[in-house]
Amino acid sequence: MSRTIAVIEAEIIAAIQADANLAGLTSVSGTALWRLFAHIWASAIWAFEVIFDTFSADLIEQVAALKPHTLRWYQEKAKAFQYGSDLPEGEDEYDNSALDDATVLAQKVVAQAAATEEGGTVGVKVAREVSGALTPLQAPQYNSFVSYINEIKDAGVIIEGTNQDGDKLTVVATIYYDPLVLTSAGARIDGASAEPVQDAIKAYLRALPFNGVLIRSALFDVLQGVNGVYTPVLSSVQAGRNDATSLGEVQVQYLPYAGYFKLSTLVITLTFVSKDTL
Repeated sequence: MSRTIAVIEAEIIAAIQADANLAGLTSVSGTALWRLFAHIWASAIWAFEVIFDTFSADLIEQVAALKPHTLRWYQEKAKAFQYGSDLPEGEDEYDNSALDDATVLAQKVVAQAAATEEGGTVGVKVAREVSGALTPLQAPQYNSFVSYINEIKDAGVIIEGTNQDGDKLTVVATIYYDPLVLTSAGARIDGASAEPVQDAIKAYLRALPFNGVLIRSALFDVLQGVNGVYTPVLSSVQAGRNDATSLGEVQVQYLPYAGYFKLSTLVITLTFVSKDTL
């Protein structure tokens, strides 16, 4: 930011007064020749700084207009969407100067978002949060979001949005347990949890980042880490889109189509066998 002429002139005068070779320049008159020269130089420097500020602002604007946006940019812009607000003409950021923080927060309906690229298409997955659980945007919200993302996207970029119920998941396993810690029903003997194994599976799914990959071996490790579990045997891990009529076996890993799993449709079937039978 350019300095004022007065500030620049004061700095020049201070430098002159600090120079022993210029000790003879002591006049306080505003018409003193050396002070006039200081004012002229201050005016010239100020003009240069103003021109440079204008040039810099124009350069930044041109670079911003030419720079292709990253997937991270699309992700952050998706989360910045405000349902009920319009974008200023030609801008990709909202003008919230007339809105209070509570209103802005209420308009930001996208709680989670992810952007991916495949075959020249940018996929944008979104979800909102209701009572701590992820769920799709309502139809009017999503329609408005699609208009918003198409307005701010780079020219020529094809956007494919995903706004779906969380994917389905079923887990079938035999749990060999320590009878000193767990009951035959899989509950903690000390009463700390009625379903510690099921709780561990749900905690693992909640901890997955949005659009995170479920890894079968990681799920095995989660079960193995439950206190009282001697060893788990995963018989089946199946997953699929929420609208799928059948699920597919997860051999190694699975990326949820919606970006997350719907815990209310999670099916866990466990058979508990005492390790003493081995």
